Amino acid sequence: MKITKKNALTTLITGIIAILIFSCAIFADRKLYPTFVIDDLSAAELNGFDRYGEGRMRSMEYEPSLEIRGLSQRVRRIDVVVNQIGSEDKNYPRTLRIYPGNGSYSFYTSDAAHLSEGVNRFVFHTGKAPVTELRLDFTGMHGKLLDIDQIVINPDAFSNLPFLAAAALLFLLAAAELSLMLSPAGAFWFSAAFFSVFAAGAAALLSVPGMKVQPMFLFLAAGMLLILFFFCCDLAPGRYGWYLLTLLAVTFIIASWWALAAPMGEGPDEGMHMDVAYYIYRHGALPRGDNPEIRNPVWGISYAYSPILPFIIGAGFMKAASVMGAAEDSLYIAARFVSVAAGVLTVLFSALASRELFTKKNRMMYLFPLLIAFFPEMMHLRTYVNSDAFGIMTTAMIVLAWAKGKKHGWRIRDAVFLAVSLGLCALTYYNCYGFILLSIPFFFLTDGGRRSARGKKTAEKAVIIVLITFAVCGWWFIRNAVIYHGDILGRAALKNAGELYAAPGYRPSDRVTPISSGLTLLQMFTETEWLKETLTSFVGRFSNFRLQVEMPVVRLSLIIMAASLLFNLRFPLSLRRSKKSQRAGIEFSDFQMSPVCQLILLAAMLIPAGLTVYYSYTNDYQPQGRYLMPMIVPLVYFLCQGLDETGNFLYKIFVRKTSPEERSYAGAAATAAAGFAAAAITRVLLITVYRFYIS
Repeated sequence: MKITKKNALTTLITGIIAILIFSCAIFADRKLYPTFVIDDLSAAELNGFDRYGEGRMRSMEYEPSLEIRGLSQRVRRIDVVVNQIGSEDKNYPRTLRIYPGNGSYSFYTSDAAHLSEGVNRFVFHTGKAPVTELRLDFTGMHGKLLDIDQIVINPDAFSNLPFLAAAALLFLLAAAELSLMLSPAGAFWFSAAFFSVFAAGAAALLSVPGMKVQPMFLFLAAGMLLILFFFCCDLAPGRYGWYLLTLLAVTFIIASWWALAAPMGEGPDEGMHMDVAYYIYRHGALPRGDNPEIRNPVWGISYAYSPILPFIIGAGFMKAASVMGAAEDSLYIAARFVSVAAGVLTVLFSALASRELFTKKNRMMYLFPLLIAFFPEMMHLRTYVNSDAFGIMTTAMIVLAWAKGKKHGWRIRDAVFLAVSLGLCALTYYNCYGFILLSIPFFFLTDGGRRSARGKKTAEKAVIIVLITFAVCGWWFIRNAVIYHGDILGRAALKNAGELYAAPGYRPSDRVTPISSGLTLLQMFTETEWLKETLTSFVGRFSNFRLQVEMPVVRLSLIIMAASLLFNLRFPLSLRRSKKSQRAGIEFSDFQMSPVCQLILLAAMLIPAGLTVYYSYTNDYQPQGRYLMPMIVPLVYFLCQGLDETGNFLYKIFVRKTSPEERSYAGAAATAAAGFAAAAITRVLLITVYRFYIS
């Protein structure tokens, strides 16, 4: 595309209009969200506090709260300025969640942060409806003195206007340059300007009181810029290795930073997981599930009934850290690095599988590991002690084994790798067991052959897989059979321990479930918050569910996932076409062209969802999205496939008449745009997490 006076004038007029719209939006925002200061809390209603003055109080409970009524104010941000607060208990960090409401409170419009002396900032998305009351819920406050100086609603509304204006101008210039130079160079400059916006926006948000700029953000911006540089350039084979190294480095830095920053107990059940790791560290032996040293006094059970390979490895990390002089009360950080390493390896195995799942000409090969690396809840699972992260790593290994086995006809090395992956999966997480079961039909349906000689080789490889899998994991199930009297999975023993040792009201027989309440499965979805809670926490909810990813990010993520999955309905039509007749150089891999592979990956995605629904409906009502995370690898595969089909559909409508060179440039720009969306979501996520754990 040539640069002409007409194009330049059009771009200039567009920029001027955009700046005017931006200025009008700022003026309207100033009117909608005026600043309001509450410096007298004498009329606030206290629950669990003893009052010592207007804003001075002492907590008498672990989770006190206060309510402020009589407001009529639109809310976007709130600053809680604290003069004094009691000493912190390392095991129970002080946190504050604020609920704005107008007669009722919603978790989805609230915000949470760790509480500290000074300015504590909270961000809301309450819309334009006025807020009539605020509720402040504190955690970890038993016996602590709290002195609140003032609460400022919508503080410093436009102190960062120069940053935002500069970011908007850079973005307009980049868009103009891309529109005038539809080439790899134009796409690269668009990437550079976008990350200038990234840096400016991060600086704007981090320059407010109570926040400190960390080098991690600069590293993240630079790393993501490098990733998208390779995204936008031609897909030369040698560049994928550099892209992968950059992606792994950024993933490791973010996971390590988060794991080091978060206090102990920030992940669901992290304390119970650490009990098992500490036992192995101290005694050098594996505990029984009903061992009093690790048995939870409330639930009457422990995680030693389930496969504990991640905790065994974590105990080894703890021993190494202890030898290097780490204090025992900080060894949980060493144990967390099992999850950090598993998360990085998940991205690695996903990237290796991506080369088999998609053709080298397909940019989804780059997007597949990127989405797995920066999916919000996946980022969280890498940062605390759990078995989920390691289990998801084994599912990525299994998918890689499937893809390689399908492509290469199940060489011995592929069979051995699958067997090791299955054994590790069996030692990790029950929700991932669907991949073990599905490996059986996948192997036989993709390796078979009608000739007897071929069938003999298939049987030999099947025997190798079974023997190696049993060598890796068989010892655990034999041990369970011995100590739990034939219960190889330990599930019956776990239920019996719950009945014997749990506190009243927490025994399995005491639990109120949808089925025991007379609800149908459909009623659980429609008459309870199960579906909403599960989907929002699937995108991302942290710090024992006190911190929710901002709802616009949740909605955007769910909309993108739904649209991408919907476009997969077009894919069966594409399977009818031979590779020679596929349009304009767009190719599908052998894996994609196989209906068997598609159906088994679909089943691998649906089994964890089915198990989660069944467990909540019949056993223990827990609407937690983390139980769905074993489906992440096949889910992202179908997301990328749906995005690919969406691109093919748009290409057919809009650019099929352009030259091959222009199509290549348009593909680079479109792929970069997908990367920008992932980077923007990541930026919002990390700023949210940074404010919660560091500021």
